[in-house]
Amino acid sequence: MVKKLVKFEFKIAEALIDHFIRVFIMLKDAIEIIPSKEWKISNEDNLIPARQAIHMLECAVFYCSTETVESFPWGQMFGGDYESMSAESLPSQETVLEKSEEIKKILIDWLKSKNNSEFLAPEQDFSWTGKTILARTLYLLRHFQHHQGVLHAELHRRGITKPGWQ
Repeated sequence: MVKKLVKFEFKIAEALIDHFIRVFIMLKDAIEIIPSKEWKISNEDNLIPARQAIHMLECAVFYCSTETVESFPWGQMFGGDYESMSAESLPSQETVLEKSEEIKKILIDWLKSKNNSEFLAPEQDFSWTGKTILARTLYLLRHFQHHQGVLHAELHRRGITKPGWQ
C-alpha cells in the first residue's frame, strides 16, 4: 500500500477570519451587556460606549477599502459623524448590532478575497499600517483590540461585568 502525501496549504485568510470573528463576538457581547440607559453616556465624551463601538466598526470598513482618509465617506454608515454628533443622536444598540453584522460580512468577504500572495504583497494605500496587506490587516485587528480594551475599561469603571475573552 502506497501512502499519498497530502499537501497542506496554510491559508492566512482563515486564521485572520477566525480572530476577527472572535473580536466581533466580544464587541457584540459588550454592546449587549451595557444597560441601554448607559449606552450614550460617559463622564468623558470620547468614552461613550456608542462612540467606541461605532469607531471600531467604521474603521473596519475603511481598512477594507482603497479610499484615502480624505475620500472615505466617514459617518455615512451611522447617520453622521459619531465624533461630533450629540450623544442623544448616536445610534441605538440595536442599530449598531445590526450594522456590526453587515460590517463583519464586509470584512470577512474582503479577507476571503485575498490569497496568501496578496496578503504578502506590498501595501499601497495605508503605508502607516506596515509594509504588506497582512500588516494592514494585523493593524486593524490591533485597532479593534485596543478600542475593545477601552470599552471594557469603561464597563469595569461602571461596575458592569465585562464580556469574556474569545
